[in-house]
Amino acid sequence: LIIRSSRPVPDGIHISAHRQGLTTASTLEFASVLQGKDAFQLAAIKAVSTHYPLRGQLRLRVHGKDVATTRTPSPGTVWIDERLLGLLQVQPGDSLVLGEKSFSIAAVLAYEPDRGGNFAAFSPRALIALEDVPATGVVQPGSRLQYQLMLTGDEEKLSDFREWVAPRLGAGARLLDVSGGRPE
Repeated sequence: LIIRSSRPVPDGIHISAHRQGLTTASTLEFASVLQGKDAFQLAAIKAVSTHYPLRGQLRLRVHGKDVATTRTPSPGTVWIDERLLGLLQVQPGDSLVLGEKSFSIAAVLAYEPDRGGNFAAFSPRALIALEDVPATGVVQPGSRLQYQLMLTGDEEKLSDFREWVAPRLGAGARLLDVSGGRPE
């Protein structure tokens, strides 16, 4: 089950999900400019919590091969897709700047299991730790943001949670699931 919203998902919803025995992961997606050595590039930024992704695996490009991983970027690091290496004239180990924060390029991102088919899916991509977002200073009033709370667990618990949370969702929030959401 996924709650997608243009506003942060309230803490009470996170707390209730955990109390009901569900596993959660959070993401925040937005567009921003990354600065490399001598270049700037508009990119789709995805900030993720430690349990991301709940289903499937991220894959990193290591020595020309895709390698599955169960980890996410450590605070202060960024994983970028291969296109950004050339566009920003950088390599793993180099630094990138996002807003007011510098990040070390720790990996080349090859695959995200939940990458959709919208316009942002075709933009060069960067993955950071969710806890790094405030230090960047890029999220401001009026920013176009997409928050997601992903939930997994026993089907009955998910069904109960869905019934509980549906009337509590604010404007701009919606529920997605396997039956009516995204094929990926």
